[in-house]
Amino acid sequence: MPDNGYDALKERLAQCCRIMYAEGLFASSGHVSARVPGTETILIHPRQTSRAAVEAKDLVTVDLRGRLVEGEPEPPSETALHTAVYRARPEVQAVAHLHSHYATIISIAGRPLVPVYTPASIFAPQVPVYDDAALIQTDDQGDAVANSLAQGPAVLLRGHGSVVVAGSVEAVLAASIHFEENAKMLFDAYQIGIPRAIDPDEARRIAGQTWQEKSIMKVWQHHLTRARAMGVLG
Repeated sequence: MPDNGYDALKERLAQCCRIMYAEGLFASSGHVSARVPGTETILIHPRQTSRAAVEAKDLVTVDLRGRLVEGEPEPPSETALHTAVYRARPEVQAVAHLHSHYATIISIAGRPLVPVYTPASIFAPQVPVYDDAALIQTDDQGDAVANSLAQGPAVLLRGHGSVVVAGSVEAVLAASIHFEENAKMLFDAYQIGIPRAIDPDEARRIAGQTWQEKSIMKVWQHHLTRARAMGVLG
């Protein structure tokens, strides 16, 4: 692999995976990946390795058709979900497939997932739904998910989970945290009334305040420190 911060990227991605596990964004299934700059490859953690214990040395490299380039363990069975997004969206640098509780419940209930929480304004006006609960294991299925995602930051997979994308590993963690926090608040609001969504014009203004590099890094550093305090990271 080229000398482009590859080892540092692997370390950040392994940290991200363990933080996502600790925060309940996925458990034994679910995954997060990163594009390797300057190549047509991505890093992803293996299928069998526990998300609670992934280290940089465990990560595998695959090309944009999911073929193993580096590493021995088997990639996740849904690697096609990741590679399809990277093929469709050259600007995307990180992809997370979450199995988070509240966002998945909202997809099962058929309720719209709209932004109601200020840091989640990037998800306006509404998160689209990929209406097939099957696993995403082929290029055609991956392309269909990418089409549902379109140019947005997230898509719900009905009864299955969600996909969140961003421009860096740190940003995909921050977006994923905000995504599930918003879903939880929305779920609670549905119990007592009709939630008031943040409208698109308001969302654009708020996102200009909240979705900046310093805000993203604040979330990243908080969860990195929290994970270390919890013993999730060394």
